[in-house]
Amino acid sequence: MPMVLSQLQFTNGRAATFGHSCPIETRQLLVYRATGALTAVDGIGMKQPLNPIFDALKKGQRFHFSLLAGEVEDLKLYWNWWWGKHGYDKIAQPFTISDDDPILTQTINKNFVDTQSAADFFDDFLNKCLAKKMLPSGPAISRNEYRAHLIKILSTLAPKLETPTAILSGGGYGSGKTNVLDFMRVNGCFPFSAASVLGVDTFKLYFPEFDQIRMVADGRASDVVQAESKMLAKVLFNQLVADKRTFAWDASMASGDEPRARLKALRNAGYLIKFVAVFTPLKSAIRQVMFHAKQTRRFVSAGYVEASHKAFLEHFLSYLDYFDEIQVYYNNPDKLGVNTPPDLIAEKIAPNKNLVIFKSDLFHSFVPKSK
Repeated sequence: MPMVLSQLQFTNGRAATFGHSCPIETRQLLVYRATGALTAVDGIGMKQPLNPIFDALKKGQRFHFSLLAGEVEDLKLYWNWWWGKHGYDKIAQPFTISDDDPILTQTINKNFVDTQSAADFFDDFLNKCLAKKMLPSGPAISRNEYRAHLIKILSTLAPKLETPTAILSGGGYGSGKTNVLDFMRVNGCFPFSAASVLGVDTFKLYFPEFDQIRMVADGRASDVVQAESKMLAKVLFNQLVADKRTFAWDASMASGDEPRARLKALRNAGYLIKFVAVFTPLKSAIRQVMFHAKQTRRFVSAGYVEASHKAFLEHFLSYLDYFDEIQVYYNNPDKLGVNTPPDLIAEKIAPNKNLVIFKSDLFHSFVPKSK
C-alpha cells in the first residue's frame, strides 16, 4: 500500500499537513520534524529517514527557499558534508535552492526590497542596521529608494580632507587586498577609518537576499546581488569624487577600461591618488577564497578567480602613470586564516617618478620584464 506523505504522525504524537501549493517533489521527500522527534512513522508503521532533506541534497536535489528555511538541522548536516567532500584547492559552490525560486532573481531586476520576511536569516550586521533604523524596514520597500538611501549613508562615511586622497587597491580575487588595506590602516598609513574602505562588495551586506541565500548553504548569494552592487558602486564612486571625499576603493582592477576611467576622473578632480597592488600566487588565492567561503558562506563562480588574476596583471603596467604613489605587496600567508604582514616588493614615492623594484625576481614572476 503506498505511503501517504500529506499527513504523517510523529513519535511524539504531533502531525504536519502540507498545503496543495507545496511542490510534489517536496511532498514526496519532506518529513516534517517536530521538536523532540527522533523518527517519523507513517500510517502503516514504516519508519522514515530522520533527515530526508539532507539525504536529498546529497543526491543533488534542490528545494525552494521557503522549505529550506525550516530545515536548519538538515542544512547544517549538508554544509558539513559538502565541506567534507570539497577542500580548499579548487573553486566550487554548493547548490541547495531550486533554480526557479524567485529568490535567485537578479536583484538588479527587482522593484522592491523586503527587510522583514525571513529576518532570522539576516546576519548581525544587517540586523543591527535595521535595529538602529539606519535602513528602512518593511515588506515592500521601493528598491530605488533603498538604493538611494544606501548611497546617502555610504557616501558620508568617508571624510573630507584638505587634500582629497583616493587609495585604490588592485589584485586578483583572493589576493588579500582587504587584509593588506587593513594592515596599512592599522599601522597609520591611511587618514581614515575602516568604514571608508568601500567598493562593490560593500553593498552586498545590505541586501536581504544575500544573507538569505548564503544562510541556506547555497553558493550563489554573491552572483545574485553582483550586478546591482556594481551599479551602485559606480554611483557611489562618482558621488565620493563629486564631494571630494577621501576614501579607499577595494577592487580587483581587472577590467582595464573601467579602472582607467576611475583614475581619469580622480585626476580631473585634483585628487592625490595612491595605488596598493597585491600580488599573490594563484594557488594561494584559490585556497584563500575557499577558506573565506567556509567562514562567510560567500562563494565565487568557477573561473572568476583565475581570470581576475590574469587580467589584473595584464593591465598592471597601464595603470602606473596615473598614480602619485604606488606600493606593491607580495601576499602569501603561510597559514589559512592567519594575516601575516605583507612583503613590500616595489614602491613609487617622491622624489622618485618611477617604480622602484626591491625584489626583482619576485616582482617579475608576476609582471614580465618589458622587451
